[in-house]
Order: sequence, then C-alpha cells, then structure tokens
Amino acid sequence: MRADQTGRRRLLRVAPSHLLAVVTFGLVAAAGGNGITAGVTGIGLPWLIAGLGGVVGSLTILVAALLVSHPTARGAAVPTGSAGSAAPAAPVTIARYLMLAAALATAVAGIMSAPAATHPDRPLVISVTVGLGVALALFALLADGRVRRAGRTA
Repeated sequence: MRADQTGRRRLLRVAPSHLLAVVTFGLVAAAGGNGITAGVTGIGLPWLIAGLGGVVGSLTILVAALLVSHPTARGAAVPTGSAGSAAPAAPVTIARYLMLAAALATAVAGIMSAPAATHPDRPLVISVTVGLGVALALFALLADGRVRRAGRTA
C-alpha cells in the first residue's frame, strides 16, 4: 500500500472525531453566547470560554493532521513531531495547552460568576461549569491528532 493511501486512511479515522468535536464545541460556544446576551452570565461566560477553546484546539489538531496526510508538491513528507507522530508537534502541543488553559478558565469563570451563595442554583451552576472544564481538559489530554506515515508504528 502506498504511503499516501495509508496516511489518508488514518486521516479518515482522525477527521470525523475532530469534526464532531468542532461542531459540539461550536454549539457550546453558541449556547454560551446566547446565555450572555440573555443576561445569564453564570452559565454563559464559562460555556463561551470552553466552546471557543474547544473549537480552536480541535481545528488546530485537525488542520495539522490534514497537512500531514497530504504530501507536499515534491512528494516529501511534512516535518513531523517526535516518536513517529506525523502531526507537526508545535501546533498540536500549543493547541492542547490552550485547551487546558481554557478548561481552567472555564472552571474559574463558573465559580466566580455563579449566583450569590444564598441562591439555590449556585451549586448547579458551579458543578455544570466545572464539569464542562473537566470535559474540555480530558479532550485536550486524550485527543489524538496523529496521522503516522506508512511503515511506522506507534
């Protein structure tokens, strides 16, 4: 099997999950924006932060995987990261750190913008926004944008 066919086949395994993540985090960001415009900043602001962080991170990893799966004009492979990873290391690493920072900002914003301590919805707002931050952090740690070149194993 040719190297470009193997790269494309592996890309087909990476792309759908990251496209789904882009759509999902986009919907989270849209819900957050709607919450802010409706005056519900306790939920809106953290959701907007998590959504935008997830969209940017997912798109960055997806674009890096796409660039690697298509050989350059001269047929040379795109420079890769360490350990046989075909995705360029720097953009993927930066995207993951940005998603982790957005996850932390989501949790902090959820706690700081939650309703007053006497409000009955305060625990719900805090638990939902912290849970959303944890979900984004898990995605950042587990998202795999690696598309390896043919002949390499991981």
